[in-house]
Amino acid sequence: MTETVRLDVYYSRQHPDVTPGEYAMVAVSDTGTGIPQEIQSKMFEPFFTTKPAGRGTELGLSIVHGHGMVRQSGGHVSVYSEPGLGTVNKLYFPVVSDHVETKPESGQKRNTTATVLLGEDEVSLRRIISEMLAAPGFVVLEAQNGAEALELAKRHHQQIDAVV
Repeated sequence: MTETVRLDVYYSRQHPDVTPGEYAMVAVSDTGTGIPQEIQSKMFEPFFTTKPAGRGTELGLSIVHGHGMVRQSGGHVSVYSEPGLGTVNKLYFPVVSDHVETKPESGQKRNTTATVLLGEDEVSLRRIISEMLAAPGFVVLEAQNGAEALELAKRHHQQIDAVV
């Protein structure tokens, strides 16, 4: 689900990393087993995992929130989960109100389409995210995992504007 929301001063008092204002919110939910509270407090830490050894690096959430696209854009991540009931992840990106015009260099055609590199191992989730990104006109490069995403980025000879 996507929508535009206003995060107010009250919300920012509860979440010090949030500046009050208008945000584009992307919510992803599941009806899985949920995440216990003691794990929720660690899930954004690099290399924290509940998987057996050799079953992934578990850098995904720390890259998305701590060092990646959400925080660098001035955004915020909210997670609500209850064991046995599933999880709701909400990503908030600040709405940019100023339209920025860029002029192409002499003799160059202006590129109006952004390219997004999407890495997701869950096929159905990757398909949904890809469709959501492609609908407004993004070019989506899909990868099944981090290693494939890196290889795809090396082979792609044009600018990649965002990584999800």
